[in-house]
Amino acid sequence: MCIQITATFSTDRSAQLLFEDVFKLEPAESIHFFDRSCMAASATDAMEYLNKCIAIEPHHAEAHLMLASLMMNEIGTKAPSP
Repeated sequence: MCIQITATFSTDRSAQLLFEDVFKLEPAESIHFFDRSCMAASATDAMEYLNKCIAIEPHHAEAHLMLASLMMNEIGTKAPSP
C-alpha cells in the first residue's frame, strides 16, 4: 500500500488574515493550527504549525503523519543523524 501526501503552500493574504482572526477567537484549538499548516507559505512554516497542533493535541494522527512526511522531504537523501 502506497500513501501519497501532497502539500500546497499558499501566500494568499486574505486566507492568512482569516486564520489570524480564527486564532484570536479560539487560540487553543489544535485543528486551527492543522488547517493553517495545510496553507502555509513554506514547509518550515507548515512544520511550525504542526508542532503547535501536536503540542495542544498530542494524539493528532494526521498532524503527526504530515509532520513526518515534511521532515522526510527535508532530509531527502541525507543520512539521518542520531
